[in-house]
Amino acid sequence: MGTESRATYTGNDSLLRIEDLKMYFKEGKKYLKAVDGVTLEIEDGESLCLVGESGCGKSTLLKCVAGILKPTSGKIIFQGQDLTKLKGRKLLKARRKIQLIFQNPYASLDPRMKIIDIVAEPLRIQGVPKDERRKIAVETLREVGLPPGVENKYPHQLSGGMRQRVAIARALSVKPKLVLADEPTSALDVSVQAGILNLMKRLQRDYGLTYLFVTHDMGVVRYICERVAVMYLGKIAEVASKKQLFNSPLHPYTQALLNSVPIPDPSKRKRRPPLKGELPDPLNPPSGCRFHTRCPYATEKCGKEEPQLLPKNGRLVACHLVNQD
Repeated sequence: MGTESRATYTGNDSLLRIEDLKMYFKEGKKYLKAVDGVTLEIEDGESLCLVGESGCGKSTLLKCVAGILKPTSGKIIFQGQDLTKLKGRKLLKARRKIQLIFQNPYASLDPRMKIIDIVAEPLRIQGVPKDERRKIAVETLREVGLPPGVENKYPHQLSGGMRQRVAIARALSVKPKLVLADEPTSALDVSVQAGILNLMKRLQRDYGLTYLFVTHDMGVVRYICERVAVMYLGKIAEVASKKQLFNSPLHPYTQALLNSVPIPDPSKRKRRPPLKGELPDPLNPPSGCRFHTRCPYATEKCGKEEPQLLPKNGRLVACHLVNQD
């Protein structure tokens, strides 16, 4: 199935299906609706990027899928099983197939543990015997391009790029199907980022991995992803293939995001309204369409009625103006 049709894909053979997922945090007498009714589907072997401004709920969504946060409501269906309903050994077995790579490779690695033990930790949790898990850990470190001897070092003895390779090796050690990547290159020097992205693309090809990738960087989106889901204040605004998104974004928020990306050649810039104003307070979001307070095309209807995420020209869009015909 091509990426053009996958934007509106719904079927029973998806690897992951998130249905009406909500993650609310109580703050005083109000609720912060970090994720507010997200439905999203990912096919086996594809790369889907989540993009949007800081505070829109991308990382919270990833943590729900990873099991770090227990969602307020909704379903997380992975390989046909609803993870929100699994317990005990069944949940542990399912979780082995889902691994998370954090943004900061230093903060996510225990400074008191040697690299070999860090990479072997997920295997220990899964009950793999000690000799076997050490062997797998060493093999996986070689697979991510780290030299012999690094397994006996501590995180502070490695560079940022090497630490992120360790984090990738830790995720890869249990042979996952789905890798959740939370801005895995944003804390690295630009010169190191390309190497990590190349590694992740190779590992996806060699191991048949599926990526759910959070990023702010549209350059990363262009390189690593096949489809893109745009989030705004806890909701999905648009889901499109990479080609559709960059060539003809439909949602005004998507257009504004792309317009904010610097382009050296002014003649290649497309005339789209820039993104104006600050992100509204998530504890007190706007009524109707949450983007209407910053949208140059907003109408009275936009401030009163919340738009539904509907199929449009081979993608999904939540916008009254786009879907009115």
